[in-house]
Amino acid sequence: MPDKPPEIPRFMDIAADTYRVTQTQPLLPVARATSLRVPGARVLTTRAPKAGAHDAGGNTPRSPNRVLKTGFGADQNHSWIANPTPEAPPTQAVRLHDLWYESWQAVGASGDGQATLEQLLSAYHDPARYVHNAQQLLNCFSSLNLWRAHTTNFHQLAVAIWFHDAFLDPARHDNEARSARLASQCLTSAGVSADVVRRIRDLIIATRPGEQLSSADACLIHDIDRVVFSGSDSIYDRYERNLRYENSHLVDFIYRRKRIEQLQSLLGRAPIYASEVGQLQCHFAAEANLRRWLQIWQQTDSPIPQRASNEGGLIHPI
Repeated sequence: MPDKPPEIPRFMDIAADTYRVTQTQPLLPVARATSLRVPGARVLTTRAPKAGAHDAGGNTPRSPNRVLKTGFGADQNHSWIANPTPEAPPTQAVRLHDLWYESWQAVGASGDGQATLEQLLSAYHDPARYVHNAQQLLNCFSSLNLWRAHTTNFHQLAVAIWFHDAFLDPARHDNEARSARLASQCLTSAGVSADVVRRIRDLIIATRPGEQLSSADACLIHDIDRVVFSGSDSIYDRYERNLRYENSHLVDFIYRRKRIEQLQSLLGRAPIYASEVGQLQCHFAAEANLRRWLQIWQQTDSPIPQRASNEGGLIHPI
């Protein structure tokens, strides 16, 4: 059995990760600043602000465990990578805490939702999550930021993304419904209107495989949740490996059969992505990755062997 991947980084550690996103490749490898190797790129490491320090605007810099940032041009207190290809447009940085507070208020919720935010972050940092974790959350917000011009209601989408994987039990098939109920409870308690709560709930449900997509934003969140399919070979290989680890309740031969069925189902959809931007930017790379791994699973008994605790159950849908 191969070595398991390293422990999932905690929230404050993810602040030092850099996510490189371009118009033609929504998701590229995530790397620690200390090990990133990109020709022509400049890397700065994360440093906590000095006592009494101020940035150019006269503000006290936030410590790394309070800010997550993606894209290019991070300030001096965060890891960043200079764009090695000047012709590729840089993305806007995404500060996740700021996005949470902004979106929380924009949907009409009272207060700052700090308790709800901490509850969600705790869920995404469950060490049993190898795919549906805080790193995936960052990937989703990178894609949402990149595709912002295609959204109908950006903040409702952002809130839906925060909640969409709040519940994760690989042996159950109702994770999206449970996550949607949690969102409804939290938002209703915060005074959000019933109509907005319903729309956010419907967006969360739209991430469920095979769900009918009834709006442009539903198509976007469906695609954002699947951008990883279009990653480089190494990214998608890591995704397949981590998905296997996340479904460790299944023995190898059952997982293999179910995974082959999933990949065949994904490839049988026309197209894989529901939104126009997803189809244009992600479809062909995703199709190549899915076909490559379908062939791997069909030709190899256990390309990613994993000791299981039982012989039944569900493979977590993607």
